[in-house]
Amino acid sequence: MIRLVALLLALAVAAPADAVPLAVKRRLYPSVGSASSAPSSWYNSTNTKGVWLMEESSGNRANQTTGGPTLSDAGTTPTTTAAGTVMQGTRALDPGAGTSEYLTWTDSGTTLDHSSGGNAFGAWVATDATGNLRRIIEKGTSTTTAVSDGYMLGRATGNANIQCNWDSTVVSGVNNSLPASTNLHVACRKDGTNGQAFLNGHPSGTATAASAPGNNGNPFRVGSRSSAATASQQWDGRIDEVFYIATNPSDAQMCRIARCGFDGTYCACDGSTGYKTCITDADCQVHSPNGVCDRGSSSNSTYGTCAGRMYGICNGGANVNLPCTSANESSDCPSSYCKLCTPVACNNAGP
Repeated sequence: MIRLVALLLALAVAAPADAVPLAVKRRLYPSVGSASSAPSSWYNSTNTKGVWLMEESSGNRANQTTGGPTLSDAGTTPTTTAAGTVMQGTRALDPGAGTSEYLTWTDSGTTLDHSSGGNAFGAWVATDATGNLRRIIEKGTSTTTAVSDGYMLGRATGNANIQCNWDSTVVSGVNNSLPASTNLHVACRKDGTNGQAFLNGHPSGTATAASAPGNNGNPFRVGSRSSAATASQQWDGRIDEVFYIATNPSDAQMCRIARCGFDGTYCACDGSTGYKTCITDADCQVHSPNGVCDRGSSSNSTYGTCAGRMYGICNGGANVNLPCTSANESSDCPSSYCKLCTPVACNNAGP
């Protein structure tokens, strides 16, 4: 009898080997929408030609799209950085100051050349340096401060602005759109006529008529000029989740790329309302370690929904061009409010 009681007591307090204390167990998102609104992956949408997540420690960087080009180390083996300083996953490219570290793909065919229907390209970045025109993405021919052929995304010479190029046409983001030491999603998009810079999924600066670059034989590079390998013109800081799309996505699609990524697993929105409802940050962080639940103001259109990996843009007031988080809008956006861009539904088929 004594042995039986002891056995029963042991069973009552024992827990499975993989049990997690209830207090720290993350909850799933509240169920919103129908099966038809399930998240859709954009890795293999027709016009998505490149998505590089930068999860490798060195060597080839895999392309998530089917049959898309792989990027290879060039110059000094590029440094990578670990989780805690990246927007998603466990690693990011992290080239250092004064070193020639970048990734490259030798051109073969027209996979990553500009098409007549436009293009879009971008990445999550944080910069440690100013000075010369710092390249994030480039495919073309250029000098220290200018591009003469192809397309480019970088940080403008001598200031903190996003710079997009299609041939020699410069399209800039708003002033201070790319400050140092801040995780930001930056991108460029060209339709049939105009080029536009994007900051955290929002259009930034003025849309400008831009040339349509033809095909060129220069390599596609991340973190460097295509036609040279000069350390002072290369990126110094982090680069993560690089993408290239061979068409012009809508504003709402550009928002989803920044806010939700290409993999539906990390989509912070649902198919019926455009957002995932939430109660606490843990509801959002099931899918994105940087996700936050917007509890800033009940007047916000995003109140009670996941802010995903996104920063918003301060609207009105003093810091109109600065990034902000919706959970801290009172401190991030004095005399203002924090606005998140509105993505397409999760079940959108992609650009």
